[in-house]
Amino acid sequence: MSLVPSGAGGTQRRPRSLWLGLALTVVGLLGLVLVATFAGGTSPGVSVVPFIGSGSQTFSSLGERIFLSSTDANGNVIPRSVPSMYGMMFSQSGCASCHGRDGRGGTVSAMMGSFVTPDIRWSTLTATQDPSGQPQTPFTEASLARALRDGIDPEGDRVNAPMPQWRLTDAEVAALVAYLKSLP
Repeated sequence: MSLVPSGAGGTQRRPRSLWLGLALTVVGLLGLVLVATFAGGTSPGVSVVPFIGSGSQTFSSLGERIFLSSTDANGNVIPRSVPSMYGMMFSQSGCASCHGRDGRGGTVSAMMGSFVTPDIRWSTLTATQDPSGQPQTPFTEASLARALRDGIDPEGDRVNAPMPQWRLTDAEVAALVAYLKSLP
């Protein structure tokens, strides 16, 4: 779209549609920030629980700390090995932000869509059938570590997006597994 001359001195003004487009873009971005901040559209059992500044939060174990806040024993955010498209929204949120505090999974609303997360309680991950009764290859501690670090499930397939991959140590994986085993 061309600029329209405004008269004397050769100055030009921008068309109204350009300003309207800019204003709508700003309003849309503000809306996304509000949705990310006050997301209440998750299904029952799943809540977005960012533990930003979790240094003051107390945890009963390292596994619980990782599960709820994605922070290590020193309170540092555990880095991701692969960037995620949801990285900004869930950058300081642990497993519970998508899988729920109880680990049972569900539908999570994010931005302009939603996604379904699986039940990640140890009893479900290690079962030979999924919750719907279909056969599944059970996880072991080693295959869960591979899924968390490399995004590869026990059958050798990629895990579904937006599951992030994490730079977890062996001790952190063991602590997380112990915590998953404690979920009823």
